[in-house]
Amino acid sequence: NMSPDPENEYFADGISEELLNILAGIEGLKVASRTSAFSFKGKNVPVAEIAELLDVQHVLEGSVRKQGTRVRITAQLIDAENDAHLWSETYERDLVDIFRLQEEIAVAITTALQDILGARQVSVAVPTRDLDAYEYFLRGRSRFYKRGTDMDLAIADLQAAVDRDPDFAEAWAFLAAATGVVAGGGYPTGSDPAVLLERSNEALARALELDPEIPIALAGMGMSLTQAGEVIEGVAMLEQAARQVDPDTSPRLWLGISLAEVGRVDLALPWFESAHAQDPLVPINHGYLGYAYAVVGREKEGLRLVMRGLELNPTAWYWTQLLAIEAINRGDTAQFIELWQRPGDDQGVFDNVLAAAADPSQRDAVFASLPSFDSPRARNAVVVIISLVLRDTDRLFDAARGTDRSGQNYMRFAAWLPSLGWLREDPRFYAFMRDSGAEAYWEAEGYPGGCRPVDDPEGRRLDCSEYAP
Repeated sequence: NMSPDPENEYFADGISEELLNILAGIEGLKVASRTSAFSFKGKNVPVAEIAELLDVQHVLEGSVRKQGTRVRITAQLIDAENDAHLWSETYERDLVDIFRLQEEIAVAITTALQDILGARQVSVAVPTRDLDAYEYFLRGRSRFYKRGTDMDLAIADLQAAVDRDPDFAEAWAFLAAATGVVAGGGYPTGSDPAVLLERSNEALARALELDPEIPIALAGMGMSLTQAGEVIEGVAMLEQAARQVDPDTSPRLWLGISLAEVGRVDLALPWFESAHAQDPLVPINHGYLGYAYAVVGREKEGLRLVMRGLELNPTAWYWTQLLAIEAINRGDTAQFIELWQRPGDDQGVFDNVLAAAADPSQRDAVFASLPSFDSPRARNAVVVIISLVLRDTDRLFDAARGTDRSGQNYMRFAAWLPSLGWLREDPRFYAFMRDSGAEAYWEAEGYPGGCRPVDDPEGRRLDCSEYAP
């Protein structure tokens, strides 16, 4: 952002994002996704290093200067192998020409790469004729992607965009995403989560009415259906979104997550690999791929990826905890200790957990030593995690019923780790998964590898004696 007003950073981000989306749609170009590419913004990293980390051959860089109704964009395309400038140009336009300008830049880039790509046609659809709506959209989308304390402002911007142009499909899609994310918890908001969820569903419906193929909306609807227990329909919609040409890896990641939740890690793995390949600097992509590798027996690769995710984001402990649960369940206490301990953890509670792992008679002391929590749901989420470590099935299923989806997902994902057969074969787990829509999916698409349903006196359960995900 070279604008006099630093607040115009959203506009520079937005134009970068628009160009990235256009280029990703050109056959023959592999384009790194937004989060990984944007991680180099403002950093003095050599082009060759950027290209190596993103696994690309060329790097596009530039600047945006917006002042009033005029915009100045400078861009240059660099061959990372020899640091040669293949093309560079400076454009000055009125904002009213912004979409034509984006097309000009994309055409120039594909022309510069014609020896590699061959001739390519490039065209840019105009998403809205209302430039104020477009600016609201760019700012709202930028705030949404940052996932900070400004999520309510992101929602307000995106709402303003669709208020100005009710036919702006992409703005509706991101309004749905923003309201849905905030409704799910974890971000400060002045709105009622139930109201936000209702707004999210309405925005999703409107986005898909305007553009039935818009990937982020399809994926959002797919996740909504899956989480409501309509797994067959939700996964089908997520697959439709994931197969679209789109630099945003969220649809592929969300599809992988939904498949892994129901134990089909074999189907989830290629989607996790695809998301990781296109967005290689995103911690969540490392985490889920590492988890999937651990499930299918590629433990060393899984551990390496999970630890790399922790390097990229020191708060990304979710996947190290899952691998720690696997370690303690297979009897590797040393690796459990290495993976589990986090800065700020209560050492007394941790010591009690270790003692109870060796002596089940000390379990009660562990749960009695837990600190106070803001809500029963938060406490139950911790109880779920500790119960997975201690194989305390009664507490596990009681706590799972009393926590939210994020707490329950520790159990869903842990169930498919190699050493957690005691969990996946419990009739109570089968009942939980049936209530979540998994049984209907299994009957239609196949059970997890090496598992089959059996009826015992205690109820239906999975027999995974030949488990091979």
